[in-house]
Amino acid sequence: PVTAPASRVNAVTDAASYGAAIAPGEWVSIFGTGFSTASQIWTAGDFVNGQLPTSLGGVSVAIDGQPAYISYVGPGQINALMPADATIGPVSVQVTTPQGQSYPGTVMLQRLAPELFTWAQGSVTYAAAEHANGALIGPAGSLQPASAGEVIELYGTGFGLTSPQIPVSQAVFPPAILAAPVGVTIGGVAAQVKWAGLIGPGLYQVNVEVPSVAAGDQPLTMSIAGFQSAAGVYVAVGGS
Repeated sequence: PVTAPASRVNAVTDAASYGAAIAPGEWVSIFGTGFSTASQIWTAGDFVNGQLPTSLGGVSVAIDGQPAYISYVGPGQINALMPADATIGPVSVQVTTPQGQSYPGTVMLQRLAPELFTWAQGSVTYAAAEHANGALIGPAGSLQPASAGEVIELYGTGFGLTSPQIPVSQAVFPPAILAAPVGVTIGGVAAQVKWAGLIGPGLYQVNVEVPSVAAGDQPLTMSIAGFQSAAGVYVAVGGS
C-alpha cells in the first residue's frame, strides 16, 4: 500500500494581505499541517554565493514545478518568495519535507499582485508606513500620524519587474526602480509618487507625498498596470 503524505497544503496567499492571488517575485504564505516540528527562520548561513535558500530545515516548496525561496518554516506555515514564472492561472503548490511530499495545494498566479504590508490596531488595518526618520505612522495618541505635504514610505510586495531587472534569487542588490509606474490614492485623492522600487528580496518601497485630505484614518490604495491592492487599508493623517 502507498503511504499517505504526512503534510498537507490547505491554503496559499500573498504574505501581505493574505489575498487569493500571487505574482512572480512576491512573498507568499503557505498554510497547512505537518510541515515541521519546530519553527525556523533563514539566517546568514543559509545564503550561498549570494543566492536565497530553496530549502530550510529540510523543507522545500515547488510552485508550478519551480523551487521557491524559503524564509520561514513552521509546523503550520511556510513563508516563501515566488520564483519567476510566466504562467497565468491556477498553479500547483507542493511542499516536500523529510517525510516526503505533501498533499498539494493550488493558487492563482497573476502577472502582478501588488499588496501592502500592514498592521492592525483594534478594528483598523493600517499600512506599514513610515516617516522619513523611520518612525511608524499611526493614529494620534499612540503614534504620530502623517501630515499633508509630507513624503512617507510605504512597503509592499508583488509589484513586478524593475529596471534594471533583479533576479528573484539574488539576496543582496542596490535599490532598483520599478519598470511600470505606480498609482497611489489617499482618502480618494491622488498622491504624488516620489520613488518606487525594489529594496530587498520581494520587498518594494514606495515614497509618496500625502495630499491635502481631512484628518483621520484615510483609505490607501495602490495600483500598477491595472492591478490594485486590497481595499480596507488605511493611513492615519493628522490635522494641520
